Amino acid sequence: MNNKINIEFPLIFDSADKASSIAQREYILLIKLQLTFLLLSTILSVFTVFYRGFLLLVVISMLGSLFVTYLMKTRKKERIWFDGRAVAESIKTLSWRYMMGAGPFKKTLSAEEVDKLFIKSIKNVLEERKTLSPFMVSNFESGVYITSAMKEVRNLNYSKRLELYLQFRVQDQKKWYSDKCENNKKWEERLFIASFSFQVLAIIYIIFFFSQNWKINITSILSALATITITWLQVKQHQELAQAYGLAAQELSYIASISFSVKSEDTLSEYVNESENAISREHTLWVARRGQ
Repeated sequence: MNNKINIEFPLIFDSADKASSIAQREYILLIKLQLTFLLLSTILSVFTVFYRGFLLLVVISMLGSLFVTYLMKTRKKERIWFDGRAVAESIKTLSWRYMMGAGPFKKTLSAEEVDKLFIKSIKNVLEERKTLSPFMVSNFESGVYITSAMKEVRNLNYSKRLELYLQFRVQDQKKWYSDKCENNKKWEERLFIASFSFQVLAIIYIIFFFSQNWKINITSILSALATITITWLQVKQHQELAQAYGLAAQELSYIASISFSVKSEDTLSEYVNESENAISREHTLWVARRGQ
């Protein structure tokens, strides 16, 4: 196998992927700002009994939270995040099907026929997510939908294409799913412990507050911290994602283990289609969990 071959996707894939990543970062940042303003207003309100001037800061914090809520509603970064990932994943799947000669881009089609079909498929993907267009880089050169590397891979024999597919698609994707599964399990456990701890501390504190006649009641602060950790857990959906990524990794492990069954162009096409369908299912579930 020619190890110097680079897997290069259309530039529009990079554009959609970048738009999704930027929107995700901005969306998460807005949520962090909103929760920070809410926590700050809670903390300041506790100490207004000592200094009434804190009331102004409480109002400012609440106005800040309100403004961030408005930005989240109007800027629609969450939708851009989802649409960008949907377009990027669809283009990547189409590109691999094209390179591997899998349906509908069978090797029996002429170069002109398959290129026209691929370009039309990309066009259909973009038309389904028209709202994403303003957020994507538009300075594409002619013919960029099909890179020279994609054509080079497509022209290899089926056994070499299978090696490339196993290395750069199945194994890479399986590792990505496995890493994401472990990371989400770790954060789900951390956030659960943090939320549980804040609630326990709130109960303990309120008992001592009344029994010891303490002057400052920070129960509301501890409760707010518990609520924030629960909210963050719901936003990130660590438990659900860990399960989804774990199942996807298992399915790709199975797919990798049956690669020996590929003995011809037709069986390679079936193999690739099965693998890409498994990856598509993960993304479809990911979008469904977020109410799209």
